[in-house]
Amino acid sequence: MTDIAERYIRLAHAIDAHSEGFIDGYGGPQEWAVREARDPQALMAEASALLADVAGVSEEARREWLTVQVRAMHTMTRLLSGEAIAYADEVRGLYDIEARRADLGELDGALRALDAALPGSGSLVEREEALRSRVAVPRGDILRVAAPILAELRSRVSARFGLPDGEDFSIELVNDRPWSGYNWPLGNLKQEFPQARE
Repeated sequence: MTDIAERYIRLAHAIDAHSEGFIDGYGGPQEWAVREARDPQALMAEASALLADVAGVSEEARREWLTVQVRAMHTMTRLLSGEAIAYADEVRGLYDIEARRADLGELDGALRALDAALPGSGSLVEREEALRSRVAVPRGDILRVAAPILAELRSRVSARFGLPDGEDFSIELVNDRPWSGYNWPLGNLKQEFPQARE
């Protein structure tokens, strides 16, 4: 199992070198975290071999989880190699879900309901943007507005469940990230929660 774990981690870091953000977070051995852009065809062969070896993992839950994860890695290496993959196959391979076509009648009905609910004049897009701009907290005020909310949440969680001594977290605003919020464990009961804002 250690061999499979090391191969899995090394392959993930090699894929991340081609597709930044492929790895969501990592806290394992640093010597396995080599982020080196290698030939996508070689990575695809590694993923294929790893997928075959994962089939031999004896623990069923671990085998099923690894199969889905490594299948996603294999699909990603196929994409990195320039292979054209049908959309439904790509979604199935990367996310382990079956893509299904939405009912356009339901979508049209939802748009009509939204159109009727949004105040003002102009297009649906213009009215939605006008509403969002009225309720959005200006960037310079986000941390100030968040502070009393977070204090109240901390108080309620502490009263209901208790918090260990020294537990803490911080919030930071960042730019140019593919996510709107994230957290990083900093160790010693500390967390950091960067929030992406344009």
